[in-house]
Amino acid sequence: MTQRLIAAAPLLLLAGCGFEQPNSGCIVQDSASWILKYDEVQKATDDVCVANKRFAPVGELAGIFKYIDLEKGGDSTLAIRPDGLASRGARDNVTNQREQTAFGNLNLQQDAQYFCSADDLSVAKVDAVAREAVPGKDGKPGISAEEPKKLAYVFTHVKVYSAPSAPGTQFSADLEYTDNGCTSTYKVRGMWPAVACTPGSEVPALSCGQGSGVNPDFAVVCDPTLKLCVPEKAIPSLK
Repeated sequence: MTQRLIAAAPLLLLAGCGFEQPNSGCIVQDSASWILKYDEVQKATDDVCVANKRFAPVGELAGIFKYIDLEKGGDSTLAIRPDGLASRGARDNVTNQREQTAFGNLNLQQDAQYFCSADDLSVAKVDAVAREAVPGKDGKPGISAEEPKKLAYVFTHVKVYSAPSAPGTQFSADLEYTDNGCTSTYKVRGMWPAVACTPGSEVPALSCGQGSGVNPDFAVVCDPTLKLCVPEKAIPSLK
């Protein structure tokens, strides 16, 4: 994952204003440029799982969208498609493409903490055939080989933070992640947009600070593995 892959969209937000802002309602920033950070709760301990490192990544990009489902009488639906599924979708000859995305009902009534919850999300999965290694050329990195992958994501306790100063730009959930039969669980901290950063840099624009494109109200850090800005603490991750 490199900085050139991330196009951080500008945030059109009113931050630090000295007046009360109106309720924003249950807004979700529709985008394929969310970053989800996974905090381990319990890893699979089977010897095969450990030897083959069949765990979720530290984090990944994801598409998160809200739309009106006309087939359900106009109910609001939340859709989540992590990159681990999207990037393998073309190698999946078994799973219906719709099953590669988690769908659930989005409650349009905020709670007192500005969270909009989604429930009963479907299992998002992929059944991808093996991938052969491709050597790099002209100084460009190659593609590593990969065994056949059966991945499944089960998102529960999903909440989108939709406060007036941060309308639908932070996300939390629990995740049950299964990689070829190895199941681990995680807490999810999500943020929009995904913004590239340089670990260890003291330049604000390169370290998730002023000029980076991150909402200045957000408490964030530069993840050294992802090289992306991620929420620093539990959602809402605010200063």
